[in-house]
Amino acid sequence: MKLRKIFGVNETKIDFKSLFLVLIGFITPHLILIAFILLVGRLILNENSGIFSNGLLGNSILEIVSYLIMTASLVYLLLNRKIPVIVSIIIAAILSRLPEYIIGNQIGFTILNIATNLIILVLIWTFSVRFKNSLIAIILAFLIGILISKVTENVMYVIHVYNNFGIDAIKINIENGEAMRKLLNDLTSGLINSILFATGLFIAHRLLIQKKA
Repeated sequence: MKLRKIFGVNETKIDFKSLFLVLIGFITPHLILIAFILLVGRLILNENSGIFSNGLLGNSILEIVSYLIMTASLVYLLLNRKIPVIVSIIIAAILSRLPEYIIGNQIGFTILNIATNLIILVLIWTFSVRFKNSLIAIILAFLIGILISKVTENVMYVIHVYNNFGIDAIKINIENGEAMRKLLNDLTSGLINSILFATGLFIAHRLLIQKKA
């Protein structure tokens, strides 16, 4: 199964180079954001609000923890060939988001994040069969998964506005362009996240190639 190969699972052994490649891709966007907040926000501007807020910093750390748990648990489960791949994917996606549930994140967004990781892993599994180049498979899966997540998040936002403020509030958001601005901002954020993800993958890939040479 090519998914096992992508995550470095070979028979009963782990290829840590392949595992390192995928993991670096997952955490690169958040490492860059953390570095940006600490270096620019804290050291240079001495600012801790807005895009430099502690909340955003904490979310980035939480995302790194999530991807570490997801990758480690998936690899552990894939090593046991008696467990179906789809079951391993589902369990890994659920386990990856337990920390945010434990610290009190809203259950709706926790479920959305579980679904996002689930979609990404299923797409990686699907695309790994269709594409010879595993990097393309991983990048496409991540991009599509993130964009689906952003659209779903906006649908949840609309439902939230409707439940709390009624249909008139939605109409106002549409008329003043707020709803479209939020959607475009979220999609742009997802696209940037995917670009950074791809950048991390390619950098790690190049480093591994140079090391082999």
